[in-house]
Amino acid sequence: CESYAYFDKYMITAASFLYVAYQFSNDDIACVELDDKTGDTFQTSDYFHKVFLKAGEYFAEYDYQADYSYDASGMGRLHRKGAPGAICIATPGSDTPKYTVDIKDFLPFSIVPEVKSKDKWLSGADRNTVHKVINHSAKNEQAFTEIKCIFEDKTEVCSKYQLDKNGLKVTVTGKGTVSLLLPAFAFDGREKSVITTTSDTLTIRYRNWICRYHTDNGVISDSGKMGCNRNGHYNLYRAESQNNLTVTITIYPAENL
Repeated sequence: CESYAYFDKYMITAASFLYVAYQFSNDDIACVELDDKTGDTFQTSDYFHKVFLKAGEYFAEYDYQADYSYDASGMGRLHRKGAPGAICIATPGSDTPKYTVDIKDFLPFSIVPEVKSKDKWLSGADRNTVHKVINHSAKNEQAFTEIKCIFEDKTEVCSKYQLDKNGLKVTVTGKGTVSLLLPAFAFDGREKSVITTTSDTLTIRYRNWICRYHTDNGVISDSGKMGCNRNGHYNLYRAESQNNLTVTITIYPAENL
């Protein structure tokens, strides 16, 4: 899906790295599964512009200065161990990707705050929104980061992301109407998910797993827009409220319904 991803560049490079590592490997060491569910966070340098969170069986990744040839700023990855990577989000979606997509009129997206300005939604996934990492920390089986978004009209919104064994809790605070963009995985090129909504809950069912967005103090609605990434198509929903919004995101097996 990328015209320049030719074999003798990328595959030979990867093979050369693996070959050197294999010279130092020991096949007599048995593989064991790690059972570390403690919380942890890590922020890279600005060259890589990422904040990583780990807690319980969940892993999240926030890009605060994305390369829009591939990604968009915001929380572009939320995984749970054992679940299909795309059921919530595995990578953000750009509006100008270098890779090939099959739809038109799509938007950049991630799990990211929005703000309403003069009857227009400004998104944290837009390339002209500035993201600043305020802090990040971890304790016991929890991981946390706080991000400030400064939109093109200079409006500032604070978002807090708390990850634990139950999933991700996002709190968005600002003046006026604020929202959180909710990507709903819709189609992987062969298989469609099942998406259902109520005024406070958005549910995506895919390959016998559930991704559930829920708000206690906002309203969830369909934006009518789409996004796409290398996993497939996403329908873009939003949860909105006045001044303060909380959304919880959980991923769990469908048989737990």
